[in-house]
Amino acid sequence: MILSANLDNYFNDYFSVSENSPYFNVEFVDEIEQKYLKYLLGVDSFLELKNDLINGIAQSDKWKNFINGVVYEKNNKQIEYKGIIALLQGFVYYEIYKLQNSIQTSIGNYRADARNAKQVNSVNNEKDYLLRYNNSVMLYQSAINYLNDNNTKISRVVTSSMKIGDVYTITANTDYLLTNSRVRINNKDYTVSNITAVTFDITEANAITITDFAFYLYNNVEYSYLENKQQISY
Repeated sequence: MILSANLDNYFNDYFSVSENSPYFNVEFVDEIEQKYLKYLLGVDSFLELKNDLINGIAQSDKWKNFINGVVYEKNNKQIEYKGIIALLQGFVYYEIYKLQNSIQTSIGNYRADARNAKQVNSVNNEKDYLLRYNNSVMLYQSAINYLNDNNTKISRVVTSSMKIGDVYTITANTDYLLTNSRVRINNKDYTVSNITAVTFDITEANAITITDFAFYLYNNVEYSYLENKQQISY
């Protein structure tokens, strides 16, 4: 979804995975990317991001910054946010090696028990993928900090509005609004659609007066904290 269009670029150097792995495929990478992005953004903002991507490339500046990283200012200090690329690579790498270190049985996957035998390289493998998991957890927290610092409230003035049936077409500055963005009008939240450079639509059966609206840059972000695994010592 973000980098999965080219697996050779995705699994390289620090995140190298054998092409013979059954999980070396776009579908698996896409599934894991979406899983962790939903943790990070919540469903609403995840859908907004997904709608902004064309062939895995963000079109709007706000999602480009979220994906690729940016230097921003807070409390008169410059903060470097590194984006989510390495974050997703680490989680995908972790999920692959976690699965590869299990055994398939008729009742599903289970982890091999080495109490009475030695597993070749199992210790190094576990240390390896947990190291990358821990690094991605730290990057995940950095992404939460970025969202908190930059999810600013934006207020806009409405030039005019026209109602046809249950649909209001609102004329206003639509910068940063994307499909599935949420705006607040008269203390009620609406999902916007049919966005152009100067108009957008909302659905409302009742007659209302629309003079202004407000929204947050990163929409309705509802992130989940990930609990950092304690690194195992060997």
